[in-house]
Amino acid sequence: MLGNDLKKIFLLAVTGMLVAVSGCGNKPEAEPTPAPTATIAPTETAAPTATPEPTATPAPTNTPTPTIAPEDASLKDMCSKFFTLGVGINGSTLDNLTLHSPEYMALVKQHFNSVTLSNLMKSCYILKQNESMNNAKNGDDTPVLTYESIDPTLQWCMDNGVGMRGHTLVWHTQAPDWFFREGYTSDGAYVDKDTMLFRMESYIKQLMTHVQEEFPGVVYCWDVVNEAVDPGSADPNTNFGCRTMHGEGEANPWYITIGPEYV
Repeated sequence: MLGNDLKKIFLLAVTGMLVAVSGCGNKPEAEPTPAPTATIAPTETAAPTATPEPTATPAPTNTPTPTIAPEDASLKDMCSKFFTLGVGINGSTLDNLTLHSPEYMALVKQHFNSVTLSNLMKSCYILKQNESMNNAKNGDDTPVLTYESIDPTLQWCMDNGVGMRGHTLVWHTQAPDWFFREGYTSDGAYVDKDTMLFRMESYIKQLMTHVQEEFPGVVYCWDVVNEAVDPGSADPNTNFGCRTMHGEGEANPWYITIGPEYV
């Protein structure tokens, strides 16, 4: 029995030696060296660019579109709710009066509803010296008037439905000096107050009567007294600064003959 145990021990020892010799004869396989990996160079990071501040968008403005008036538009019609629109009929004689300009008068008719004679309705164009002198010689101090300087324009106004502003009845300028003198002569003495008041009233009455009877409704208003106030030559005894002089030191004939009551 002991012999069997020894055989077993012997076999185990031999087997162990064989295993050990077999393990020592084989070299261990080298572990594979990993291939080097490519190193990626770091890329430069671009500096951040500044983001521009947003600009405010201006609010749209409501710009009105200009309107082109039609060719037949009329200034007088545009102003009709507010006032009468006037223009001067210029000229110092009948020959150079703008009444004779077709282009000018066409514009007047289209755009204006009132006209004013800038010169030809003033007394120096209407008073007649020789005829007035003849009246005075016959004991009649009534001045004589002629209307040839104003009638053509008054007729045009009537024909075209345009009003006229009467300009002017009493003015120190463009009033003939002989109108204020004895007998209507150029070298006579100045008349007294009552005589001049009569002449002034007669002149105004004759002129206004002619205009109203021959051209009814055309003259819608009158400039009665023109430029009667002048601080530079004012009569200190008047409360409105009545003019005593005009021009280059010339006396106001209305003031000389009537005084401040002529206003």
